[in-house]
Amino acid sequence: MVGYERFMADELPELTEEEKRSPFSGFYKRDIGDLAPEIAAAFQPGVTIDPSEAVMPEDLWEYLLPDGPTPEMGYCLLPNGAGYTCLVADVPGVTKAMFDFRLRLVLADHMGFMIEFPGKQLGHWEGLCVEDFGVGYMHGTILTRNYSAYELGYPTHPTLANPEIVEFIAKEADEISLEGPIDPTRGKCMVVFVTRETATGLRCWAITYSGLHLVDGVSTAVLAPDEEITLEMCRLRGLHHAYEYVGRKELLDQYYEEYKDKQLAPAKPWPERFLPYRH
Repeated sequence: MVGYERFMADELPELTEEEKRSPFSGFYKRDIGDLAPEIAAAFQPGVTIDPSEAVMPEDLWEYLLPDGPTPEMGYCLLPNGAGYTCLVADVPGVTKAMFDFRLRLVLADHMGFMIEFPGKQLGHWEGLCVEDFGVGYMHGTILTRNYSAYELGYPTHPTLANPEIVEFIAKEADEISLEGPIDPTRGKCMVVFVTRETATGLRCWAITYSGLHLVDGVSTAVLAPDEEITLEMCRLRGLHHAYEYVGRKELLDQYYEEYKDKQLAPAKPWPERFLPYRH
């Protein structure tokens, strides 16, 4: 294993018989590619950005306008104890249509999600991602709701203000351990994904605010009394998102043309074992 980041193909857990029947299972046992040097440098241990460089979702508007600045990539802890992780990743040769197909695929066949980051992405259903973020347990991210442009204080939706932006998602989420008891007061976060078209492909921002929710238009700490967000948790989150984009590009380059016009199954319901966590 290369640090936390990657399993090599011969280290990966074996697939179940059901998983092996997926037409995409042949993409599972592979060595995922390397990160861009600037991304690897930004997520080295101990290499943090200053908290003043963290951009809250309600303050992102100027960054979303044409010719707006790019947020500083990296991770840090905020003065209120929350965590911040910002990834900026270029995905050359990939289009919004390819990303849209990928989303339909992962909802229809969770093997489409597993193969993006083998051994670390474990399943994807509507509103639920099951992943290993390197924190020692199977991790479920329950995407509870979208924030509207109005809630964020924006004058309009970012895709209307900037034609380069083809997708803007701001979500409230609960992150829970799927092993052991669940404490509903812990694991609150927000995630923002911005996708821009460029001359060479897509540029993607993935920003996570661990321990924050938007309350009356302001990012507000919602940590449990004994909850601690660590720098390592923030760093590993950035690496996880970065490898997702590496794997996504590798796979879309290989399977998109063959599968883009094929009928996919409807989105699958949540597995019964995860239903107690739904809310």
